Amino acid sequence: MSRTGVIVLLLSLVLLTVTGIWLAGKFERRTITVPTGLTGEAATNPLLAAERFLVAMGIPARRVTDPARVPQDLAPGDLLIITHERRSLGRGRSRELLDWVRRGGRLLVTVEPPEFDEATDSLRPLPDPLLEELRLSVRPVPTETGEETSPEPLDIEWPGAQGVLRVRLARDRVIDGARAGDLVLENDRGALMVRRRLGKGQVTVLNDLDFLRYTALGKEDHARFFWHLTDGRGTVWLLQDIAMPSLATWLWQRIPQTILTLVLLLGLWLWSRAPRFGPLLPVPPPRRRRLLEHVDASGHFLWRQNRQATLLAALREAILERAARRHPAWSAMDDQARAAWLSEHHDLEPELARALLAGGDALAPAQRPAFTRLVRQLQTLRKNL
Repeated sequence: MSRTGVIVLLLSLVLLTVTGIWLAGKFERRTITVPTGLTGEAATNPLLAAERFLVAMGIPARRVTDPARVPQDLAPGDLLIITHERRSLGRGRSRELLDWVRRGGRLLVTVEPPEFDEATDSLRPLPDPLLEELRLSVRPVPTETGEETSPEPLDIEWPGAQGVLRVRLARDRVIDGARAGDLVLENDRGALMVRRRLGKGQVTVLNDLDFLRYTALGKEDHARFFWHLTDGRGTVWLLQDIAMPSLATWLWQRIPQTILTLVLLLGLWLWSRAPRFGPLLPVPPPRRRRLLEHVDASGHFLWRQNRQATLLAALREAILERAARRHPAWSAMDDQARAAWLSEHHDLEPELARALLAGGDALAPAQRPAFTRLVRQLQTLRKNL
């Protein structure tokens, strides 16, 4: 390496060293935490915190994944929590739930947020079969311009609780229809919660259950309030997001036999339309009967109809025609002469000869053996003419 190259290399090393010392004096290394949001099951299960809170407090908690199993899997004394839309349960399933409550079950539900009606330019409540069965209704509360619509903290004095519970509940809807004897939590707008005894059980209707979702359970006094809502006993069933099922699921739940039949028919149709492997088997030609079989069948039919004369008519005509052709004098004879000639030359009884010439029923016997002998005799006569 030349002398100039060595000098350039040394100057570069000095520059890098000075820059490193300067940077080390100007920057410091720190470890910071960046929020990434919920992940895993916590991101997909809004009630995971509530479920684990119950388990930690010694209360069995289970999730309901099939609304069709409600209330078959529930026992008296259990608590069912429905945190979201339940209109798809329908009136019939709602009545089943209330019957289960009357047998000792406990039900905790929320109401649907009101939706905006463009026709009236106002909020209107959604139909709710369960609330209709309880004679309760939801009344939207309009907010003033500029007023916050987020849940407001409410100080609750719960029976048996130590101190006041601070809970955030929705402020845009209240519950109407509370009766004397109901446990009611209310603010200046109206009732936010109604708890009603029903038979051996009870129903609790809250205007909002969002304080149970995700991390909201750990804020304010939400966990304590939730504990008092469960009464600290029984198995808690968590049913959430009961949205309207897809059309395919809805049809399968109601007409599975029809769907299976249609699938089977579709499969048979596809099988019939599918390309075949190999040549088709030849269609066998139609079976042709012998002429003798047709003659035999016709004879049996005429015999069953007592038309023996018809069976003998052709044979009689053949005999008379052959006699006229073989004996020129035949045409000049009358019937008496013809009968005498047949008796004399062919050993035919005179009565049979006269019957043969007369034709009709006089010639045909009624009994099968006699008929057979007569036909044999006439055939011999025809051959001998």
